Amino acid sequence: RNMKRPPAITETERQAVRDVNLTHLDITSIDFDLFYVRENMEVPLDAAAAVAYRLILGTGLPQKFRCRDDTLLNFILQCRKKYRNVPYHNFYHVVDVCQTIYTFLYKGAVCEKLTELDCFVLLVTALVHDLDHMGLNNSFYLKTDSPLGILSSASGNASVLEVHHCNLAVEILSDPDSDVFEGLDTADRTLAYRSMIDCVLATDMAKHNDLLNLFLAAMEKPYQVGDVASRQMMMDVIVKAGDVSNVTKPFDISRLWAMAVTEEFYRQGDMEKEKGVEVLPMFDRSKNTELAKGQIGFIDFVAGPF
Repeated sequence: RNMKRPPAITETERQAVRDVNLTHLDITSIDFDLFYVRENMEVPLDAAAAVAYRLILGTGLPQKFRCRDDTLLNFILQCRKKYRNVPYHNFYHVVDVCQTIYTFLYKGAVCEKLTELDCFVLLVTALVHDLDHMGLNNSFYLKTDSPLGILSSASGNASVLEVHHCNLAVEILSDPDSDVFEGLDTADRTLAYRSMIDCVLATDMAKHNDLLNLFLAAMEKPYQVGDVASRQMMMDVIVKAGDVSNVTKPFDISRLWAMAVTEEFYRQGDMEKEKGVEVLPMFDRSKNTELAKGQIGFIDFVAGPF
């Protein structure tokens, strides 16, 4: 709680989000199109923040866990400030993941397999899981000897970005003004932090196969809501599935996400060429790898199994 506090969110900023009119949109639909919000709303970033705010508030969970309305808005807006203007891993992506996780929980009845605190943590985690993503993957930081990569190597943790996201999440939550876990008792607070961090670390693509195999093995046994480890496994999988879910959306929506992530890959490849390090074909703009083939591979080997 002695960490440096980020600049305070103003009442004007909070009110701008409260004032967004979303009545013409079904933000709870499994086919919700965040690109519509991005391209048609008067202030798209405020509208995206409003989607997250209305979804989370609509669950009744902030009220149950004594999280004040201003605190929830401060948290969402502090998260927004930490996202960069990159093609894919930006604030719109994490709001989309938050909305998708909401549909898993409340349209797919997954909430019945979890506690209410678990559900609250999942929606919070969605918004922090890519904080300060620079549009570059873990491999880039490690092979270019960047400061983040060196720090990661020295600490023995190859999840460069995921650890960075967790550090920033803790920073935001350490400010009383944006601490959405403020109303929790010590035991629940500790559990919330541990669950959030575990979920974020599980989004590292290098851990994909391990997580999938653990999940498939767990599916062979009876699920026990009272077992913390079983619920954490479920939470890890939910965040992971939400993170890669854009390929499951209607084609007109998934196509736009695919174009965005491809451009982000190409920008990384351009930087890798400048630095004289290996560029994988998928990141090489000059190779013009077929977008469709890349997406089919991603569906078959990553998203599909989930």
